Amino acid sequence: MQYVQLRLFSKRKPPNDSGPAEFDDPYFGRLRLDKQAGWIGTKLFSPVGRNVEFALGHGAGEPSERQREFFQQIEAKYPALLAQYHADLVGNGEPFQDGSSPQAFFDSLRLEFIRLPFPSDTPTLWEMVFTTELDNHVITLRFSDWVFQSDGWDG
Repeated sequence: MQYVQLRLFSKRKPPNDSGPAEFDDPYFGRLRLDKQAGWIGTKLFSPVGRNVEFALGHGAGEPSERQREFFQQIEAKYPALLAQYHADLVGNGEPFQDGSSPQAFFDSLRLEFIRLPFPSDTPTLWEMVFTTELDNHVITLRFSDWVFQSDGWDG
């Protein structure tokens, strides 16, 4: 999947143009700088067993240790994070307009992208983006720290 353009939670000045356009991070690996979205990369995300794209909000420098730790915590908490969305999605139990069940839709979700904010943002507002084989939707799950806040559907 090509880079997914996401809305940014806060407006920050991009890093100085004299900085590197690419960077080798000890945890995230090879990153490229997008002046609006931040550092963009691809990393093995162990809960899904494959590479997932991500964007790291930026300030004036390289990714922070806080962003590295937060990403690791997302991996560790991934089942519990999805369980929050599952409870919200499947809670009413009514089928969708196309007749598919909320459970079938949930089971079809494929994680594509994770967006982490600028390192000093508190609370940490972040997103996971999913696609599904059932339709053309892109589903964005929004979290504040470790609490599911809302979903957005596009497509």
